[in-house]
Amino acid sequence: MIEKNKKKVIEKIESGEVKIKSRWFFLARKLGLQSGLALSVILLIIIVNAFFYYIKTNNLLSELHYGPSLWQEVLHFFPYDLVLIGVILILIINFLVRKFEFHYWKPFIIMFLLSALLIIILASILLVFDFNERISGFLEDCGFRVPFMSDFYIQRCGQIPQ
Repeated sequence: MIEKNKKKVIEKIESGEVKIKSRWFFLARKLGLQSGLALSVILLIIIVNAFFYYIKTNNLLSELHYGPSLWQEVLHFFPYDLVLIGVILILIINFLVRKFEFHYWKPFIIMFLLSALLIIILASILLVFDFNERISGFLEDCGFRVPFMSDFYIQRCGQIPQ
């Protein structure tokens, strides 16, 4: 049986139906997928951190306690662009994770919840260690303007809370 399958594979290779790919192709693909996954996770951590920072600097959580009319104000100032970017990054991460073999080890919902919890914890750690205040101070001190970051940290988040 194995010999039959071996002969069929060899015949397909010789006829040109199946093309042999180099080991470097698979290594490059794996490296690209891992790099893309790592970059997406890092960007998602930074986006979630920026979301937390925006909520903190604009006092959106404290305004929720003053009545239903302020819900409209909170929803008006809610950072929908950060949420949209976060959802897109989650979809990209989901696509990339499905390309790896460790995707089949655990149920998807458990992997998703653990990774979401890890991302929220890491974003919170960045918030606690004044990552955003340092970026905001650097952007105010430097002479050049970074397109999204300068708008976000200087104009949308306003002054650094003391």
